[in-house]
Amino acid sequence: MRTALDTNVVCALWSGKPSAREIESALFKARGEGGLVMSAPVYCELLAYPSATRHFVQQFCRETGIFLDFLLDEQV
Repeated sequence: MRTALDTNVVCALWSGKPSAREIESALFKARGEGGLVMSAPVYCELLAYPSATRHFVQQFCRETGIFLDFLLDEQV
């Protein structure tokens, strides 16, 4: 089962919040149990993070093994 990321989780990592180590550990575990996925809305919100560029966000996803899922065909 893939774990979907929320914007505030990634921002906490990038900001070095006190919870960042716990988040990193949980995401590492989730990645091993089925992978991580990021939706289009989360991707777009991350582009608004201070000093984040499209290249930075894409590189982060590649390096951390986050699958970008931009298909929004299914009803939720």
